[in-house]
Amino acid sequence: MTATNPVAPRYLRVSDAERQHVVGLLQKAIGLGLIDLDEFTTRTDSALTARTRGDLNSLLVDLPGLSLRAGAEEPETMTLSSHGSNLVREGHWRVPTTLRVESRGGTVRLDFTQAEFAGETALITVALRHSHLVLVVPEGIAVQDEVTSRHSVVRLRDLAPASAFGRRIVLRGELVHSALRAGRPGRRWSLLGRR
Repeated sequence: MTATNPVAPRYLRVSDAERQHVVGLLQKAIGLGLIDLDEFTTRTDSALTARTRGDLNSLLVDLPGLSLRAGAEEPETMTLSSHGSNLVREGHWRVPTTLRVESRGGTVRLDFTQAEFAGETALITVALRHSHLVLVVPEGIAVQDEVTSRHSVVRLRDLAPASAFGRRIVLRGELVHSALRAGRPGRRWSLLGRR
């Protein structure tokens, strides 16, 4: 697996939400008398066509007390690793927008029954070798399977297609000599992977 160099924050692409956030800050600036109407118009035009975080920050750099929110619209990420042991995440916990699950010779059980999701879609990328992953998924959350498996078992039980609900879990990554099981709580299968 080749490591990738992280992109410097100023070169990260921005979303429409971030552009609108900066326009809102420019409206505050005009209300405070920091810029005049002509500057507001020019900077707003630049904000709406900005491509990177650096482009947006350059419009705010000389305005005291006004700045682009740190980490605005950046996805939350988390990595869970299990090597030759069991890992369980249950009860109340926050599911980030991107979750990486790595396991070699271990068992990972993720119970989403009481979990709080950071967004409508949670991307779970898996890298399993000789491991077992169990997902307990409550009603109202769909699971979309996009994993690649070699000599592995993938079973998604009683889970609606991803288009049926707004909230969903997308599974990607690779399983080698492993098993991935997902289903609704309260079913006998969900006992698999318990401590």
